[in-house]
Amino acid sequence: MPSYHVEFTDLAGGNATTALNAPSLPALALRMRQQGHSLLRVHPRLPDRSVRGYWHRVSEGEATTFLRQLAVTLENGVSLPSALALLAREMQNPTFRALLLDLERSVQDGDTLSCALGTYPRLFSPIYLRLLEAGEAGNRLPEVLRQLADYAERSGQATQRIRTSMVYPQVVGLFTLVLLCFTFIFTVPKFEELFQELGVKELPPTTQMLYWFAGTAMPVLVCLVPLLALAGWFFYVRAERRTPFQLAVMRYRLPVVGVLYHHFALLRLTRLLGALLEGGVPLLEALRLAGQGAESPLLQAAMWDAIPHVAAGESLSTAFGHAGILPPTFCGQIASAETSGDLPGALLRLSNWYSDRVDYLAARVGALVEPVMILLLAGMAGWVAFGVFAPMVGLIQSLSGSGQ
Repeated sequence: MPSYHVEFTDLAGGNATTALNAPSLPALALRMRQQGHSLLRVHPRLPDRSVRGYWHRVSEGEATTFLRQLAVTLENGVSLPSALALLAREMQNPTFRALLLDLERSVQDGDTLSCALGTYPRLFSPIYLRLLEAGEAGNRLPEVLRQLADYAERSGQATQRIRTSMVYPQVVGLFTLVLLCFTFIFTVPKFEELFQELGVKELPPTTQMLYWFAGTAMPVLVCLVPLLALAGWFFYVRAERRTPFQLAVMRYRLPVVGVLYHHFALLRLTRLLGALLEGGVPLLEALRLAGQGAESPLLQAAMWDAIPHVAAGESLSTAFGHAGILPPTFCGQIASAETSGDLPGALLRLSNWYSDRVDYLAARVGALVEPVMILLLAGMAGWVAFGVFAPMVGLIQSLSGSGQ
């Protein structure tokens, strides 16, 4: 969400300046007009030149650590500008240090923390800014900062667990691919030349197929596979832009992986929506922000479809049921939480359940892929060994027969 410096005429007729976050200039103008102010001049707040490209040089982990340290520092009674200065002094990343010093200058000039962070939208999303605005309005800034840090850490941990479970199959697959390419390009042709020098004319069908694959099919595959991979990536990116809903449905229908993708998206959604509501963001705006941050286009559509129904007075569980995308058990638990008045707590408990489910499914995917890779490697190695040594056995037998 961009941050703007605004000059306006207030209700008393005097000129004033402030810093505001808004999704766009029309939204900013509408907000000021609703408050009875007349805009004079608006210009976006730009980051300091020393931190350009900050999103490449500041990691999400560093940003999360900053939020948690800032929460602890504020809880210990340190003022916001002093806290930013202290954290900047300890920061080892020079880009992040310059960013924190820029935040300190903005806050000292009268900006709120949410407006100052709005200058860096690629590091602090609109969801973060809106939660901080709610915390600033309710004088709960340290608590909201801690909630943001918890949300970022747990979301990052879920992503990391999925990546970690797939590391071993990826390593085995890469090793298998490199080994097979080396074998078919360099090793098999050497044996073919050897048998030709020894005068072996009749080769077993397995060996003939092996030589054909190494001499004819392998060079074609080496040239064709990268082109097919590039074309597949191009069509995938194109489908994500033009037909995201159909692509999401196809992902959901994949065995095991589709369930993992769906539960991971629900994990991020429930954790985000629960954090927004727990942070004091109104329900309608929380649904809009959760839709913006949803991993899946289908869940994004479910959030935005629920907004007019909730605005018309329907319960959240009933509004979710209209789209037919969210699981019935999910809607049923939301209905029970609305009855008990503990909607944020129920969403966070659901996110914990989906987190455990994602861990199980990620481990299951890794357990399924690993034996497939091993069997593929063993099968290809057995084919190469049989194809290479079968003619040698025949040659030895013929030499033994002629010697007798």
